[in-house]
Amino acid sequence: MLFDGNGPAEGMELSDIRDFFKNTENWSRTWLIQMAFIASISLLVGGIGLMNVMLTRWPNEPMRSVCASVGRRFKAVLHQFLVESIRSADWVGFIGVVIGLLASYSLTVVTKGKVLISILPASLVVSFGFSM
Repeated sequence: MLFDGNGPAEGMELSDIRDFFKNTENWSRTWLIQMAFIASISLLVGGIGLMNVMLTRWPNEPMRSVCASVGRRFKAVLHQFLVESIRSADWVGFIGVVIGLLASYSLTVVTKGKVLISILPASLVVSFGFSM
């Protein structure tokens, strides 16, 4: 006899649904922390890459000769360089946000709704801010 009224039979284990949800919540929290860590490393590496690209775009000649050849003051050339850098970072950030949204939507479609991804607007703002 498996159950004699005194509790579960030997070798049988009863589990509460609350334990299942608690384990799922712990797993989800761990997964979120790991993904945030990976994303922060990716942002750092991307920022260093963007910085290197912007530095290689800067003319190798001395600054005074660049200003003299273009007929502009140092501040004007520096301002133009900063505006170009910010514009490039804006586009890269925008493209990254769009790719992220498309990838999350595609994952939901491919899994036929079994995997739902929720993207917080604050995370979009933070990631775009990091790219700038």
